[in-house]
Amino acid sequence: MLTCPHFLFTIVLQVTFLRGLMMGRNRPKVVYGSPGGVVLMPGLEGERLDMPTVIEWKHFLENQPDRSVVDYFFILHRTDTFNLYRDRIHFYPSNASFLLQNLTWADQGIYKMIVDLDESNADSVLLVLIDVVSQPRVMTNSSCAQSTIKLQCFACGKLVSFTWARDGGSVPKDLWLSTDNTSLVIDRATGADSATYTCSVQNPVSQKETPFKLVIDDRCNFQTGRAGGVIVTIVLIPLIVIPWGLTVYYWRKSVPTQPIIEWWRVSAIWVPSFCTSPVNH
Repeated sequence: MLTCPHFLFTIVLQVTFLRGLMMGRNRPKVVYGSPGGVVLMPGLEGERLDMPTVIEWKHFLENQPDRSVVDYFFILHRTDTFNLYRDRIHFYPSNASFLLQNLTWADQGIYKMIVDLDESNADSVLLVLIDVVSQPRVMTNSSCAQSTIKLQCFACGKLVSFTWARDGGSVPKDLWLSTDNTSLVIDRATGADSATYTCSVQNPVSQKETPFKLVIDDRCNFQTGRAGGVIVTIVLIPLIVIPWGLTVYYWRKSVPTQPIIEWWRVSAIWVPSFCTSPVNH
């Protein structure tokens, strides 16, 4: 993980690089690596490949002496690698590029490739180290049919970008993606939306992905309807049983039952209207 000192060191390197650009001494080449990894430093291109005599690679850090990395003498076909980089460099004479292995935070900085001792025409490269991305995690808020389902992808790292796939192909256009692609939203999900959704994350030094199998559940609505039916039943039973019970009771006691019968008639009319009329809030 990139700690605070490493982060500040990276910022200093980038400021130094940009300052060099403003002074016309560097070209805008940036390469990324990760601690313990490998990076290829770009070499000569085009007509500059024509018969150079000697190539010098140097490593520059802020307020520190430059370090010689590797020299190559074309006539002698000889490569001189200096102590700090010995056993970590594989040099390619065809274009003077080199592979730097087992990277450490100390390898960050500006590298210059000097052709035939002409520093005014040196190529400059900024090496920036970042950590590889973490394994992404996918979470969902629901899997119920007719609900709005949100798949959320989480990952840690610098310069991370997100992409989604469905069953190995592209995501249908009727599904919605957030601006940063971290979320995928399915509105009014149906059984046709059941699929394997894969979240891929990447940065300049790594790429990882996690599949998530989504199965739309139609039973959610059934369970909701059943619960609603139980509630309605609990409410209606007293409204039906109590009037009938009172009517029978007063009838056996030889009490005039007209008031009870009238109340039951009103209740019998009101109860169906309670069940069928929409409730306005």
